[in-house]
Amino acid sequence: MKYKISLLIILVSLMGSAHAKKKILDTKKLKRAKIYRSLKVALQKPRKVYKLYLYGQDLKSLSPEIKSLKRLQMLDLTENRLTTLPKEVAKLKRLQWLNLTENKLTVLPKQIGKLKRLEWLGLSENRLTTVPKGIGKLKKLESLNLSENRITHLPKKIGKLKKLLWLSLWDNQLTRLPKKIGKLKGLNWLHLDKNELTRIPKTIGNLKNLKHLGLSENRLTKLPKEIGNLQSLKTLNLWGNNFSEKEMKKIRKLLPKCDITF
Repeated sequence: MKYKISLLIILVSLMGSAHAKKKILDTKKLKRAKIYRSLKVALQKPRKVYKLYLYGQDLKSLSPEIKSLKRLQMLDLTENRLTTLPKEVAKLKRLQWLNLTENKLTVLPKQIGKLKRLEWLGLSENRLTTVPKGIGKLKKLESLNLSENRITHLPKKIGKLKKLLWLSLWDNQLTRLPKKIGKLKGLNWLHLDKNELTRIPKTIGNLKNLKHLGLSENRLTKLPKEIGNLQSLKTLNLWGNNFSEKEMKKIRKLLPKCDITF
């Protein structure tokens, strides 16, 4: 009997321990959590670190030791000089928010797809030319900012981001979009301004929840008639393209309630 009771206590203890390991701070508690501004200091108390802000520290590299911060949920690396990320970043299984804006990144590690809990990813103002296929594994991602890079094409896997609400690819070198873009049915905002797009796939018409679409400063001469399916669309920016008067009239007719700028 004593053996059974002891075994039960051990099992309950193990279950409690496993639950504790999986615990993630909710929005309210995370907001109150201490912000660490030094990786060296953070590594002294890794179990207490949920937020690490290293912006504007002129960092040229990120120590692989960051993998020790198992409870990290927010990581801000804005305004540094990073050209790459260590693959150990993929060990941050609880990471929900990652800001890499204003660095010198030329490539992202394929392991980025292992950050399964990531909801917000900022990569604007870097030197990226491609987006890894692994991006499609970020099933919880809601916001993705890839503006002001040198991206020439998107992987088909981008269509796997079912929870994506906001996508910015403003100021890149895109010449086309994958048909899979039409799989992002939850998307509210899509910024594709200042690229080199010559056409838009018909699948754009599947984005029924889209409210704002930016296509200004491209090389477009027409839009597919499926654009008329976007009846939730409130604003459509098309200035800086090569639309004829006839095409502009057609687009206005397809979207009578939308605020369109040519």
